[in-house]
Order: sequence, then structure tokens, then C-alpha cells
Amino acid sequence: MTLFSLLTTQLQADEAKRREDRPATPDYFYDSGAQSCLRKRVLQRAGAPKLPFTNADLLAFKAGNLMHDWVQTTLVKAGAIPTINGQTLTEQAVNTTDSHGRYDFLIDPNKTGRYMLVDLKSISSFGLKKRMDEGAAPEHCAQLCRYFLKLKDRYPIDHGTIWY
Repeated sequence: MTLFSLLTTQLQADEAKRREDRPATPDYFYDSGAQSCLRKRVLQRAGAPKLPFTNADLLAFKAGNLMHDWVQTTLVKAGAIPTINGQTLTEQAVNTTDSHGRYDFLIDPNKTGRYMLVDLKSISSFGLKKRMDEGAAPEHCAQLCRYFLKLKDRYPIDHGTIWY
């Protein structure tokens, strides 16, 4: 068995487990789907089966997850991400009855007690060039706004940003 086969077999198994653990027909929307394709959101809410991810998709997702983990770990070590009552302000669920999501992190690099909400997006070089030319994607802005609205009464957040 090749190294590629070993990696992708495990990624496929992890993805199958993740899908199995999710509700078949969620009674909520995902914040990450805000302003995305309406057809996709309706089909997701109706419990329509998704197309399986390719091995290339799963490898790209894993690379993005590793990047997220590295950025968060580095910022925690640098003291830029606060810890309140023993809880580091990363990847916390912000669920309501209507929508579910998990923000990436809050930072306070200048130790002012005022936070910046950060949504980290790992994208391809083509996607990055597009975002640099056109600005932030509307669906990413909508997702950040949903997180802000859910967090604004919990934490003193001055502003938010999307890091591509």
C-alpha cells in the first residue's frame, strides 16, 4: 500500500465517521452556509445525501485544518488569544435554535480587554488572488456577522476580520 493510499484511506474513514455523527436532517442552518447557494442550504436542511469528497478534497481540507491549528497554537503561545476562566477563546460553539457555528478565535494582541473576532480562511492561491482583487467573499462576511451577533453580548468585541 502506498503512502498516499494510507493517508487517503484514513481520511475517508474519518470523513465517514464525521458524517455518521452529524444529524441526518438538521433542524438548523450552519453559520458557514450564510449567503451560500440557497439550493444547497435547502437540500442540506432536507437531509439530501451529499456527494462524497474526493481524496484531493480531503487532503486539501486536512491541510487547511493543520494551518488553522498552527495559527491558533502560535497565537495562544504569543499571548494574543485570551484565556478567560481557564477557557481559551478559540473554536467555541455559538449555537442557537436557528443556526450552529464555531468561531475561529478572538484576539487581543495589545492586551486592551477589547477583542477582534477573527475568521480564518485557508484557500487556494487562485482564491486568494480573487479575494485580493474583489475583497472578502459576501458569504464569509455574512458568517462573520452571524458570529459577531451571537458573541457581542458575551465579549467586548470592537471589530471582526477575515484572514485569508
